[in-house]
Amino acid sequence: LMPLTLGVIRAVYLTYLGEKPRLFQAFYYFSSGSRYGKALAVSFLFSIFSYVTSLLTYASDWADARSYRYVYPFEFSSLSLLISLLLVVFAVVEVYWSFHTVPMFFILARDEDAGPFHILKESFRLMKGNCGRYFVLMLSFLPWYLLLGGVLVVGVVFVMAMVGERAFLGGPFQPITPYMIGLYVAIYGLGVFLEPYVTLARAAFADTILEGKMEAISFRANQA
Repeated sequence: LMPLTLGVIRAVYLTYLGEKPRLFQAFYYFSSGSRYGKALAVSFLFSIFSYVTSLLTYASDWADARSYRYVYPFEFSSLSLLISLLLVVFAVVEVYWSFHTVPMFFILARDEDAGPFHILKESFRLMKGNCGRYFVLMLSFLPWYLLLGGVLVVGVVFVMAMVGERAFLGGPFQPITPYMIGLYVAIYGLGVFLEPYVTLARAAFADTILEGKMEAISFRANQA
């Protein structure tokens, strides 16, 4: 499904550039085999360390279970400790990688002739000195995500309290599933409005560094 995600990101980027992409533009990378293959390759490079850390997480769980079975409880085998150490190392590398690969999808949208490794190299070059700015940009959306998390927590507490009260008072049994489905629909509904806003902000950030305007903006901000 990553090519579909890239198609949506491309449509958002075109919207930021002033164009008016149609709905089918979300399936742009399915229009030919070469586009689909390149989208898959770029997506794999973008997420490679996420895959590695996921595999290490599964390996760590397996090693812990094996250690608990064959070694005394609360003691860990050398294999388990090694995997845990690798997991920490690759988690740090994943964070570093995720910051430096932010413009990859937007570079692909602007230059379809570029190869996946060229896109990766260009992404690292563009993000040099801009990772802190991107972090601050994403940090500005933290209140929105905290709001979503708060709505989820309050909703779960409310549903559990309501169902528990009815059960305590001896009322008819109320299945919890419909309430939870409604709660999740509400959360995802709020996310539908938030995610395009965040993606558009990423598009603006990527376009700014692609056009080489970031330093000029920073200079004006410092002068002010």
